[in-house]
Amino acid sequence: MIVVALWIYFPIYFMAISAFKAKSAIYTYPPTFFSSTFLLFSNFLTALNPVNYFGIHWANVFLNSFTYATLGAVIALALGVPMAFALAHFDLPGKFVLAFNFLSLRFLPPLVSILPIYLVWLNLHLLNNGISVIMEYGIGGLPWVIWLMWSFLEGIPHSVYESAQVDGASNRTILLRVMLPAVKSGLLVAGVFAFLQGYNDYQIAAILGGTNTVTIPVALADAIQPSYTAWNVIFAIGFVNFIPAVVLALAIRKHWARALSFGLVK
Repeated sequence: MIVVALWIYFPIYFMAISAFKAKSAIYTYPPTFFSSTFLLFSNFLTALNPVNYFGIHWANVFLNSFTYATLGAVIALALGVPMAFALAHFDLPGKFVLAFNFLSLRFLPPLVSILPIYLVWLNLHLLNNGISVIMEYGIGGLPWVIWLMWSFLEGIPHSVYESAQVDGASNRTILLRVMLPAVKSGLLVAGVFAFLQGYNDYQIAAILGGTNTVTIPVALADAIQPSYTAWNVIFAIGFVNFIPAVVLALAIRKHWARALSFGLVK
């Protein structure tokens, strides 16, 4: 486990120390894992300065990534939670096949489906627009939300649903006032999963987006120039980009086990 942990966390450590190194230290060979220029914050000031040699307004880029990922997660939750509720407590014919069809959205590599997706948004005249990116993030987050919330909602005894029906509650009322308050942790986990898949996306944002919809992964790729690349600044931006994911993971760490096992851990 120690070896596996080192294999996983070493790239993160190397990114972190490189974010605080000077330009000359970045190109030192063999690379140094500690540096006298450690805690050099000028890289972060250069990276986040609106007028830097990348020509990228990083404040707008971070805002785009956060906004698109958040709205995509909201769409995925708004569509996926009612579907999961129906799968958990309705006697639907072939519901396992239906649920598998939603999960199959994750089977194809994004590169396979990007051409038809591109043509759809081209015909709708919504290319180079944040709407197409947000909608694709919402669709991409649906499998996570449906399967995770199905697991959590199914954990609530069906007798609770029947009792609410007897009291005259509609399905919408049962979902919003009875079911969801009982599975707030599952809602949080599903929302974080949907958010992160959009926050870390490169391909959708690069192909469907435009100059005003650049996200962090796209901007980082654009910052790599053939003539010269300021790797210390890029590592600093990557380190800042890494922080929200860590914060979210720590916030829901108590609920990861059940989420990753799709409800097998009760």
